[in-house]
Amino acid sequence: MSKKILLFSGLLCFFFAMLLGGCKDKKADNGPKKTVFEQSLTNQDSLEVAQLVSTFFESVKGQKYDDAAAMLYRVEDGVPRPLDNKEMEKEKVVLRTFPVVLYNIDYMKFDEKNTNEVKVTITMREAQDGQPALTTVFYLNPVKVMNTWKLCVIDSGHNDFPIIKGSQRDSMKDEYDKEMREKESK
Repeated sequence: MSKKILLFSGLLCFFFAMLLGGCKDKKADNGPKKTVFEQSLTNQDSLEVAQLVSTFFESVKGQKYDDAAAMLYRVEDGVPRPLDNKEMEKEKVVLRTFPVVLYNIDYMKFDEKNTNEVKVTITMREAQDGQPALTTVFYLNPVKVMNTWKLCVIDSGHNDFPIIKGSQRDSMKDEYDKEMREKESK
């Protein structure tokens, strides 16, 4: 009888161990998969995009709206093209409307050749006299063309939308911050 109980207990332990091990494997499989495009990128790509975004917002911060607008492209039929004069004027109006005191890249998400996302929070007025800082968010789509990154606008009027759903943006920021800390420590 005790051999049967011992055998049964052993099988039960083995079953639970397999069950727990299987759950761990399933959790790992449920994580986001990197696309082929994403896997082809290097740290240098991230640095180049961060520099491009920084140059853009430094131009806006310095009120060089012509320079900033000239950096922008629109993806049409899968190809980035420079903004036309009318589009540039529209972007300059937007840039003048949101003065930049500070800016921060919240995250960069690379997905496919023409669908990527950089979320940037800009501070238009710092906190003062008990009032919180006045901030807004810009989304940009960096697209790599012939080894050169282009900064494309995301404009819902042209059916462009951020690729990260609102409910996932905080976790994307946390993941981006973690990656940046890891890169800095190397």
